Amino acid sequence: MPIKQSPTYPLSQKLSTLHGKLMSNLKNLPEPLIHKKTITDFIKNENISISDVLSYLIGWGNMLLSWYEQGLSGKDFVMPGQGFEKWDYAKIAQHFFKKYNQNTLVQQLVLLEQTTQEIVSLIEKESTSGNIDKLGIWKWCTLKSGKQWPLSKWITVNSIAPYTRAITKIRRVHKIKMSTTHVKSVPHPDGIKLGLPLEYQEMPEFFDAHNVTTDTDLKNSRIEKILKKHNVKTVLDLTCGTGSQVFFLAKRGYQVTGADFSPPLLDKAREKATKDKINVQFIDGDMRTLNVGLFDAVITIFNAIGHLTKSDFVKTIQNIHKNLHPGGLYLFDIFNLSAMTEKVVESLAMQTHKTVGNKHLQHIQHSKVDTANGLLTSQDSYTLSQGGKETKKFNNQFSLQIYTPKELRNILAEHGFQTIEQQDFDGSRFSEDSTLSILTIAKKI
Repeated sequence: MPIKQSPTYPLSQKLSTLHGKLMSNLKNLPEPLIHKKTITDFIKNENISISDVLSYLIGWGNMLLSWYEQGLSGKDFVMPGQGFEKWDYAKIAQHFFKKYNQNTLVQQLVLLEQTTQEIVSLIEKESTSGNIDKLGIWKWCTLKSGKQWPLSKWITVNSIAPYTRAITKIRRVHKIKMSTTHVKSVPHPDGIKLGLPLEYQEMPEFFDAHNVTTDTDLKNSRIEKILKKHNVKTVLDLTCGTGSQVFFLAKRGYQVTGADFSPPLLDKAREKATKDKINVQFIDGDMRTLNVGLFDAVITIFNAIGHLTKSDFVKTIQNIHKNLHPGGLYLFDIFNLSAMTEKVVESLAMQTHKTVGNKHLQHIQHSKVDTANGLLTSQDSYTLSQGGKETKKFNNQFSLQIYTPKELRNILAEHGFQTIEQQDFDGSRFSEDSTLSILTIAKKI
């Protein structure tokens, strides 16, 4: 159920895009899964269902619309409204669940589409009038402290942000439930070939389509927030791929150098830099050995260290140490071995469809985890079509070497780093046992 109106302003375009991505993530979900309480950390201390998440989006969307309509009438009213005089977010959420939780997914989506369409129309109207970003136009946009927000910020907080969080959470509840199990195997010699996803080398044109998602900017923002907190000015991205973090940080004033072992991905990064007229250096190199100079921070993002064996990870840490100023930071993320329950591994299964130019790629993946050796192994099946005709099929297997949070702290401590903090990369509260993606911040000592 796409948004019918074609938005012409950035804020309405963003909301329309998020709605489309949410619909894509919900496509073909079995009805019973909609009502299972499988989503954590969306509402404090409570597990909720996809149906609840949709109710939450509908509820806050309608709350926003009611404020706007009452504001147009010129009448004074008490916020947040709908029977609430205080901002008790947990109780308001429960109210939304009860009021908007319909019996079927179709009914939920109809309500959500109607609400989102009205917000898009609101944005288009007030963007055309020039009032969307003005202060002092709307009395209700003034906070209790007296601080004024423009209408655009109220829309962002009550619609754009909830949509973004919803997509992040629902992506974990995949449409295709594939067979995934925990296995134990005999110890492997360190030096095992872990392999790589095909798009790293053979299909670089699909790298961004697969790896740049709705939450990429959110994760990049979290990285930038940490760098800013520690007064970082210069950054070396040793696993830059096509430049997601490099360009994000460069546009915010950081001096960034990108490096990667994949020439095809670096070619894509250089093309972007030329097109956008961004002055960034990209270097062909291996994170285990590349010595570029001294930086305030080094980053390796998107499970990059997982493509290294444990001994190569140690070599990489030692090399990163050489590329940092005294007291410099090392930021990296990796899946949490402690969180890899059977249910979590099952949720990693996915089926995606990506189109680049006239090429279409269907990608099916399911995984299993070897808890004894800390290996998360993925089986990939690709079907490539061009001009509407199937042209080629590929099968691929690769493994990620993953770690517990404690293992990471110990390895870093043994090789000249102090772990400052470990966070949940999706922004939720960090848990040693349940955080899926660990973002580690370490300091050179």
